[in-house]
Amino acid sequence: AKPCRFFDAADVFTMLEIKCQGANLTRFFTIWASQSPWAEVLQEGHCVGRTRPHQGGDKNPRWDDPPFVLDPSRGQQLVFRVLIPSSSVMGHKDVLCGEGTLAVPELMRQQQQFVLPLHKGCDPTGF
Repeated sequence: AKPCRFFDAADVFTMLEIKCQGANLTRFFTIWASQSPWAEVLQEGHCVGRTRPHQGGDKNPRWDDPPFVLDPSRGQQLVFRVLIPSSSVMGHKDVLCGEGTLAVPELMRQQQQFVLPLHKGCDPTGF
């Protein structure tokens, strides 16, 4: 995460720049031979950014999408999620591979990239 400063006349406010670079998942979450995970970031339950799926990324997806920019004043809780698409008889549904939660103030103190553990329920699923 990298703070960004924007200047507007007399006002100065800080925005947060977040780049999801990749994940290391502990297992497959589909019965198919391959999975194409993507990452998304939620702030107080609202999606503020999403990567493109890494086609065939399987258990080690990597993303090179532009960073997400968010306003830290809009909520103190961020959820990082990794998902894959899955088709079912009833239609299309996304499958959660894992998620991790981080407080915005803790993220603002980070000076370099960091690793966030991912869980699905109580089970660790990667980072």
